[in-house]
Amino acid sequence: GAFAKTADTCTGSTVAPNSSCTVSVTFTPSLGGSRSATLNFTDNASNSPQVVAMSGVGDAAVASLSSPILTFSDQNVGTASTPEPATVTNTGPRNLSISTVAIGWTNAGDFSKNNDTCTGATITPNSACTVNLTFKPLAGGARSASLTFTDNAPDSPQAVSMAGVGTIPVAGISSSSLTFSHQNAGTTSTPETVTVTNAGTGKLILS
Repeated sequence: GAFAKTADTCTGSTVAPNSSCTVSVTFTPSLGGSRSATLNFTDNASNSPQVVAMSGVGDAAVASLSSPILTFSDQNVGTASTPEPATVTNTGPRNLSISTVAIGWTNAGDFSKNNDTCTGATITPNSACTVNLTFKPLAGGARSASLTFTDNAPDSPQAVSMAGVGTIPVAGISSSSLTFSHQNAGTTSTPETVTVTNAGTGKLILS
């Protein structure tokens, strides 16, 4: 797809002895890096088909993501996770200009950016920038969003899927009251026990 015929006097033609026909081909890479294809002539010659190898290099910035998916550990609702990094490396021969880095999709409010060195940055070849992401679920259950980089790479925008699970601790106690038997003053009763059980999905932290 990176190569196209712009003029062709050969297809369907009859070429007399000592005459010729011409095919013009252009190269329009949609991505950076090495690209290759072949131009094939099929005819009634004994050495048919004749093949012309074509190659070119797409000279563009290439945004390479450290990972297309960012998965956070389960997190109690309303509490923030430790930051997780999303890194973009320019693996192309041209500068990568990143205009925006945005959080969107279903549960965008559950994720936030901090320490963003990518937005508005120009990344030289073989250099990188990083956005740290934090997960703070607003509700229980599976939560998801996407982080989108918009830039001058041919495949812009690039997206990182983010996922996490919001958990909710539920404290249950074995008894809401303790009634002790009559006890002589100055003497100690046998212990009565209260048990706290976490019946929820998140970690219960007793302060």
